[in-house]
This record gives sequence, C-alpha cells and structure tokens, in this order.
Amino acid sequence: MKNSIVACMLLCLMLATQFTYAQEKKEVKKYPTKEEILNEGKIANVFNDKFRWGFSYNFLWGTIVGDDLPEDYFVKPNAGFNVRAEYYPVSFIGIGAGFGYQQRGAGIYNEDKTGGGFSHPWVDPIFGDRGDPDSTELERLRFKTWELPVTIIFRTPKDVFKDIRLSGAVGITWIHTTLVNNTFMDIVGGMHDNEYVTDQYLKNMLGYQASVGVDINAGDANVFQVHLVYNKTMKNIYGAGQGDGRLVNF
Repeated sequence: MKNSIVACMLLCLMLATQFTYAQEKKEVKKYPTKEEILNEGKIANVFNDKFRWGFSYNFLWGTIVGDDLPEDYFVKPNAGFNVRAEYYPVSFIGIGAGFGYQQRGAGIYNEDKTGGGFSHPWVDPIFGDRGDPDSTELERLRFKTWELPVTIIFRTPKDVFKDIRLSGAVGITWIHTTLVNNTFMDIVGGMHDNEYVTDQYLKNMLGYQASVGVDINAGDANVFQVHLVYNKTMKNIYGAGQGDGRLVNF
C-alpha cells in the first residue's frame, strides 16, 4: 500500500513537471521579446541596399570647344540613355558603372549671304536661285556614340530632407563613335542634306565627367535620381588636323 502511494505521488510529480515545462514553452512562443517586436516593426530603407541597378535618361546640351576650330559652333540638344549599376561598400561612398547610347555634337553657324527670311539655298519660281546658306542655325554636327562611364559616388549618410539625400559622382567615360553626320536642315523643302564625316574624327576617346543632385526614396522600393551632369573629352577629337577641339555635354 505504501509503495503504491509513493508511486502515485511520483507519477503526479512527473506529470506536473511536464505540464509546467509545456506551459513555459507556450508562454515564450506566445510572448516574443521586446527586441523581436521592435525588429518586426522596422520598415526597410532603400538607402541601406548595398547594390542597385536601373536605367537613366540623359537630356544634355552639347557643343565643341577649343582653339583654332574649323567652324563657329553653338550648343544643341543631345539625348541618350544607359543602364547603370551601383555598389555601396559603405553608406556614403559607392562605385558606379554603366553602358549606353549618347548623342553628342554641336550646331554650326554660317555667314548670312542671303539676307532674307529663308534659311537654305532655294529656288524661287520667279527670281530663280536665291543664294547660299545663311546664319539661321540650321546646320548640325551629330555624333552617335556608345559610352561606358565608371564613377565614384558620394552620398550623404543621412537624409537632408525626409527621404531625400544629396549625391554626386566623378569619373571617366570611354566613348566609341559609330557615326558623325553633318546635316543641313531645309525648312522650305522639308528635306535634310546629309554628309557623313565619321572618318574626320577619332573613333575612340576618353572623357571625364562630374554630376551632382539628389537621390529620392520612392516608396522604400526604388531610388529616383535627378542629377546635373558635365562631361568633356580629354584630347583633340579631330582625326584629320582640322583644329584642336573637345566634345562637351552638360
């Protein structure tokens, strides 16, 4: 009888211990720690990403600058696009690289020999030939290039305004010219006179570039970047000794 009582007491003690242990496990699972609660409430910040990639659209103005130039140049619009990737080993310094298509070139002034409102050699049905090209800024020198920029990126480690950080970049650009077209736009006839002069210019060049602007947190999913850009070739662009010029885009 005494042994039976002892056995029952031991069995009850074991069952009570197991129940208490199960309850403790259940309680720990049901009530997470303070750190776990805080971590679950944190929203990921896109600026913390070390790697990102995307597309850029470039709307730039360009011209040719230098000494002893063969023409009198003025600025013209140059569009382009590229694919870019950036890696940030630390929050405020990164490395960027890209590849894309970019227009370059300049407009060309011509001496006003006509003196009238029309801007290209044209034939009047009554008076006949009305003369030579004038200075109404219709001649264009257009470069089509593929470019590979490599830059060092600087960015403020904290927001300067909510979800906005200042950023800038400096680096070099490899430039490969595929085509150079000298075009005269005929606004009277609606046709363009094209002269391909690719062989008069270097096909492979290096340029340096700098940019500054803002990075905007777009919904903690993407970064929208707006930058002012300056880009200039390092050496003379002419391949036939016409002068000493540099391509500039800004």
